[in-house]
Amino acid sequence: MTIKPRLIMCAMVVVCCVSCTPGPADPEISSTTQVDDAAAINSASEPSEASADRPPAVGDKPLQEVAGGDSLIGWDALDIGMQADVVYRPFFLQNNPRTEALDGKRVRIGGFMHGGVSQPSNLTEFILLKNNRCKYGPGGQADHLIRVFVKKGVRVDFTTEMIYVEGVLTLQPEQGPDGNTWSIYDLNGDAFSSRKRL
Repeated sequence: MTIKPRLIMCAMVVVCCVSCTPGPADPEISSTTQVDDAAAINSASEPSEASADRPPAVGDKPLQEVAGGDSLIGWDALDIGMQADVVYRPFFLQNNPRTEALDGKRVRIGGFMHGGVSQPSNLTEFILLKNNRCKYGPGGQADHLIRVFVKKGVRVDFTTEMIYVEGVLTLQPEQGPDGNTWSIYDLNGDAFSSRKRL
């Protein structure tokens, strides 16, 4: 009789460990959210360890502001509930009406570079991850990352620090060699800034 509860508990632990989302969900940030005085005051407090590997809330300031700060979005705006190792279908967009509305729009989003870059400096493209636990490829969730294509003439070097990327976002599903969808978002990045951890 005690085996079944233990199996259920083990299954719950496995499900929690598979997700690349560390801890509680990111705070809801819409594409039209403005930084208000209260958010600015809250951002002055010390960041917690739990927030060190995910993009900050709207009130947090990067080292260098990029143009169009009102276009800041959070990863929740792109989350359409895709599990790891699945094929994208357009009906997934029904899980989050905000996502389709961002197609073709200029956005700014913070995340982390995937380590699989072709060179350490002057990148032409890279994968932006929701947090540093996310995967690209087998075992990864396609709506937790973005393929970033760097605008010609803009210099971007690999970093392990959080990076903000700004540009036009498009829905462009990419199928991997295994037949599953590895990513669904492309971003033509033309402005970049970083925020060092404190």
